[in-house]
Amino acid sequence: MWPALQWVSRKVPLRIEQIVSQTSFDSACGTKHMCLISFLPHILDDMAAGRKTKYKLLKSVAKEYRGKIDFVWYACTVMRVKPFSGE
Repeated sequence: MWPALQWVSRKVPLRIEQIVSQTSFDSACGTKHMCLISFLPHILDDMAAGRKTKYKLLKSVAKEYRGKIDFVWYACTVMRVKPFSGE
């Protein structure tokens, strides 16, 4: 049975979910034993090629630990800070 499970787990395409809300986080990691969150740069900071490179690296690590750790990613954004008014 174990070899069959290994074969199936390696043949199923690995998809790493992007976290865009609390709901997406809960569905991807809510009941998991261990979930690793990766923070990738904003697409405008790293351009598409840079993000693809980092995503491929993340995916290769996720393949190595498939079944033991679940992986998700979050796109970092610029925080909008209200300017100090001096009051």
